Amino acid sequence: WIMIDAWDEIVNKHNIKDWELHLVGKGNLCELLSKKIINLGLQEYIKILPPIPNVESYYKSASVFMLTSYTEGFGMVLLEAISFGLPCISYDCPSGPRDIIKNEHNCYLIPIDDFEVLKSALLKLINNKDTLIKLSNGAFESSSKWNDEVILNKWKKVLY
Repeated sequence: WIMIDAWDEIVNKHNIKDWELHLVGKGNLCELLSKKIINLGLQEYIKILPPIPNVESYYKSASVFMLTSYTEGFGMVLLEAISFGLPCISYDCPSGPRDIIKNEHNCYLIPIDDFEVLKSALLKLINNKDTLIKLSNGAFESSSKWNDEVILNKWKKVLY
């Protein structure tokens, strides 16, 4: 819900109409989210996309990645997103995102359900190309510490 509410303000209050919000998945809330999008008149600005086996195309066409889960395991989607150089905005869940995100270096880590901070982070990335590029570069750079070779060496230290 919070992403849709934030996007409503971005489109209608801040008059930013050249960006789209893409929600990926067809979970049990899809119908309710679709109705909310229609009720707010945001069909042109928010799209619900189906899950696909090769998500690479979604990442490659994106400019920013948002994760608003209240709980998260390790956050593989964040690792995927930063590996494509996507600056991320994520809730500071009890575990997961804070292990991946270095706030204002590669992403924004925000308090759970803090609408104003979420909206502010989005606006910083939308309105400031330099900030978008800085966080994008930071995201891609930080993804290298999670590559297969680095992780394999860490496991070797644990197991041997």
